[in-house]
Amino acid sequence: MRCNFLVFLVIIMGAAGCSQKPGSPDTPSQQAVAKVNNYTITVDDFNHEVGFLRPVFTSISSIPPIELKLSILDEMINRELLLEEAQRANIDKDPEFMRQIENFWRLSLIKELLKNKIAQIEAVTTVSDQEIADEYAREKGLTKTLPEMSPEIKGIIFREKVQRTLQAWEDSLKTKAVIKRSYGVLNTIPISGARGGDNGQRQ
Repeated sequence: MRCNFLVFLVIIMGAAGCSQKPGSPDTPSQQAVAKVNNYTITVDDFNHEVGFLRPVFTSISSIPPIELKLSILDEMINRELLLEEAQRANIDKDPEFMRQIENFWRLSLIKELLKNKIAQIEAVTTVSDQEIADEYAREKGLTKTLPEMSPEIKGIIFREKVQRTLQAWEDSLKTKAVIKRSYGVLNTIPISGARGGDNGQRQ
């Protein structure tokens, strides 16, 4: 498990795993752009970094391409040096650090799951003209006509449908799961400032 979290951390920092990447160094994507001690930054690593930074390129379009590439590479080198120094200091073995990485890893997985689920729901969600007309009729005091309001109303109904479907899916996960809460243990955990006293106990 510790190695998995470190892999995740290194991916975030622009590298690619706990050890040197597999593949022949003769292939174009595995050719070395730079070497930092025993670590090789490959063309594939560099292209991945460029892809990650592409959204901000519009604000730095005035920088000559070679200077931009050197700047990106220098940042990747600096990150690798800092990563190696952190490992020498055994920060990667600190329990609190590992807990933070685990939490970030979990939240990232959940975020990706919800993004995919929402995309699936949106792909099959529709809003009929009748639904738009009914919603328009329920609203009072509108100064715009139905055709003028139709796109806005459709968007509102669409988002509400997606949210309801997503909530129903989340509720179904709870229904299918075996969940046991221990209020006795929960009541022993202090939460300063919570309602019900300093311990926030269930009454």
